[in-house]
Amino acid sequence: MAGPFGWFRADGVAADVPELLPGESWPVTVRVDGVVPLFHVGADVLLLGELPEVEGATPGVAPVTAHASGWAVPWLHLTVVVLLAAGVVLAVRRRRTRTRREDARVREAVERALAERAAVPEDEAVAP
Repeated sequence: MAGPFGWFRADGVAADVPELLPGESWPVTVRVDGVVPLFHVGADVLLLGELPEVEGATPGVAPVTAHASGWAVPWLHLTVVVLLAAGVVLAVRRRRTRTRREDARVREAVERALAERAAVPEDEAVAP
C-alpha cells in the first residue's frame, strides 16, 4: 500500500493459504502496518499461484495482479490544522479589535483636549 505518488509505502504478506482446487476461493485478510492516511491510498495485490509437482513436468501459472484504492482521511492532522488556522484567525481579529479600540481612545482623548482648549477664554490663557 502507498499514498499518492508512492509515498510512505507499506508492505504486507498473506499467511499460508490452503491448497485450492479449480473454481474454489478462499477469503484472505492481510494486515498492513505503517500505512499513513494521505487522503488517497492505493493498494496493489500480487498473487503467485503454485501448482503441485506432477511427474515429469510442473506446469506454470501466470501471476495475477490487481489494484484498488480508497480514501483515507487523516482526521487528527486535519483537526490540528483547522485548530491552528482558527487560532491564527482569532489572534488577528483580536489584534485588529485592540488596535481599533486604542485608535478610538486616542481620537477621543485628542478631541476632548481640543474641546477643553477651545473652551478656555483667550484672556485666561497663560501667556508664554
